Amino acid sequence: MDSRYTVEPRFRYTYVHVLISGAGFFDFQHGQSGVAPNAVELHPVLDVVFAEQALEAERPAREAAEADVARLRKLLDRAEQDLRP
Repeated sequence: MDSRYTVEPRFRYTYVHVLISGAGFFDFQHGQSGVAPNAVELHPVLDVVFAEQALEAERPAREAAEADVARLRKLLDRAEQDLRP
């Protein structure tokens, strides 16, 4: 993340999709920037994954699932053929 953004003395909005993991903390609204409507926060943030990194990480699993679906279709086609008179 440091290679993308630099630390600044003020809060700065960026419009980037990320997947954030952390422990949920139920706070109350007390003037925070970017607070959720229910004031739930993450303390601590354990991981930040940028959208393009997440898509790349999913690719092997998606390709494996697509291969499994193709194999199942072949098996079903063979089973249907075997059941035909």
